[in-house]
Amino acid sequence: MSCQGLPHTCGGVSLDAVLKDPLNNSAGWPDIFAYDGEKLRLIEVKTTDKLRESQKYTYMNIIREIGLSVEVVQVIKK
Repeated sequence: MSCQGLPHTCGGVSLDAVLKDPLNNSAGWPDIFAYDGEKLRLIEVKTTDKLRESQKYTYMNIIREIGLSVEVVQVIKK
C-alpha cells in the first residue's frame, strides 16, 4: 500500500513501518486500515472494552497530525 501525499514519519513513527509489518509495529494504531485507491480510512473495533491510553495518544497526537481521523466502531452481540 502506498500513502502518497501523507508524511512517512510523524512523531517518530513510520506509517510505512506500520503498513508493511502491522503485527510488530502497530501498538496503539487502529485495527483496520482500509484504502479504496483514493482515501485511507482507519477503523478501531471495540466490543466491551474501551480505548487504551496508547490508542488515545496515537489517535490524538500522531494520526490527527498526519491529517487523518479514526472511526471507532462498537460491535454489539445480539
